[in-house]
Amino acid sequence: MNYIKHYHQLIRNAKFRQLNNPLSKKNEDYFENHHIIPECCEGSNNSYNKVKLLAREHFIAHRLLEKISRMCYGEDHQYTIGLLYAVNSFTMRNASKRAEYKITARTYETIRIQWSKEASKQGRKRGHWKGDKNPAVANHPRGMLGKHHTMSAKNKISQPGSKNGMFGKTHTKEVKEAQSNRAKKMVGELNGFYGKKHTEETLQKIRKARAKQILSNKKQIFYYGKIYSCRQEVAKLFNICSAFLYRLARKKTNKDVYFI
Repeated sequence: MNYIKHYHQLIRNAKFRQLNNPLSKKNEDYFENHHIIPECCEGSNNSYNKVKLLAREHFIAHRLLEKISRMCYGEDHQYTIGLLYAVNSFTMRNASKRAEYKITARTYETIRIQWSKEASKQGRKRGHWKGDKNPAVANHPRGMLGKHHTMSAKNKISQPGSKNGMFGKTHTKEVKEAQSNRAKKMVGELNGFYGKKHTEETLQKIRKARAKQILSNKKQIFYYGKIYSCRQEVAKLFNICSAFLYRLARKKTNKDVYFI
């Protein structure tokens, strides 16, 4: 199949529809903006590089682009990886959206398998291995593997109030309505866990985890050279999140903060 020819025809048809039928009923349907040359392939964000596509057309366009890149550059090229990531993002949307894109079960499976293989390959390249098996700790691209934040950095992260991105702001009415609608979709039969129950093994794990956390509330805690009656006291004194303190004190390697 000539993927390039099909892609050009798809874009040509969409542009023709925009230019010649701007007020047609079809143009009043749901549309999505598409970058003709994708941003991951160094395409610009200008209007001449954008076209409005129907949901199904948008998915087909990205599927064709991924196949074109695989054919021209190979599966390990950055363009192919970026385009595969874009195609995979379509499969991660909710069921109603996937229905709009008309993703068949076979196509869904093919994309997920391709992405799984690529993610695994990228993980090995970056050295995402546990403990001593990691061959790339020193050259890790994100720079934090095998390292820890300083206490001052941790305090800044856990700082509430003015340090919070939403401090002094409120959500708009539209955002609140959208959040409310999303929440309603998780109630009753629409909830993925509706009619199901945890196994006894899972319940035991939950009980143990909760029991440990409740017990830690009464434990004395050593915090940077001083002993306090409980972690809540430290949280109030230093304006630190109590849950953050719990995670910090649980680490056996931590010699500055631990439960007594």
